[in-house]
Amino acid sequence: MNERHGVNLNLKNLFVGVTVYCVVLGSIRLLVHLPSVLDGAVGTWWGHDTVFSKGYSEEGWDDVHVGMTAQEVESVLGKPLEKDVWGSDEEWSYSKSRGFGSYFKRDIFFIDRKVMEKDGSFWLD
Repeated sequence: MNERHGVNLNLKNLFVGVTVYCVVLGSIRLLVHLPSVLDGAVGTWWGHDTVFSKGYSEEGWDDVHVGMTAQEVESVLGKPLEKDVWGSDEEWSYSKSRGFGSYFKRDIFFIDRKVMEKDGSFWLD
């Protein structure tokens, strides 16, 4: 009986060890890809009614970086759904909600026609 109990204990330790290993590796992966992982996970679990601009792609979105010109962004993502301009500041929206629901935000902020920031969050409504 002690042998069997010892075998079960070893299997339990092995299971706990493998579980801890997987959690640690998963946590590292999550930290590296946190925004996109959470974005996709929340949108998948919660549901969304996102409408993207014609020509938009996630690959193109990932290629946009701070310092790009408005012309470069448009060559990668196409024309945005909306442009809001305040003097030398602009906001280009490449997505919106079909109604009043949750959606994947894809907004780019420019100052003097150069990318200053991207908002690729999930708008939870």
